[in-house]
Amino acid sequence: MNRLTTPAAKTGTGLPTYSGPLQELITVLAEYEDAAETGMLIRMPCKLGTICYYVNPALHEVCSAEIIGFEINKYTNPSLWIEFCYNSRWVGKHVHKEREDSAFGKSLFFTEKEAEQALKEARKK
Repeated sequence: MNRLTTPAAKTGTGLPTYSGPLQELITVLAEYEDAAETGMLIRMPCKLGTICYYVNPALHEVCSAEIIGFEINKYTNPSLWIEFCYNSRWVGKHVHKEREDSAFGKSLFFTEKEAEQALKEARKK
């Protein structure tokens, strides 16, 4: 990401200063850019409460799921974990966490059709 501000933009030192809302906007943007550079700002793959579909490999079923949380684990790479609740016809309501890279597009899908296709492919293996 290319910065639109410099670190000095927050303090106004060495740069032209603006007054009022424009300076506030520059200051806030600089803070966001600083956070992104230090790894403290991440983009979530979806909103909390998003309904998706979980391919349950153990029970060979597609379950309706809801995203209920995100977790940052600095000991894993990538560090973002997705927490979701799904309803299995075999075991009922269950809460599960998966790392982002092993969730979306592999076991969690935004459409039921994609999830059913993934389940069919998993059965072939």
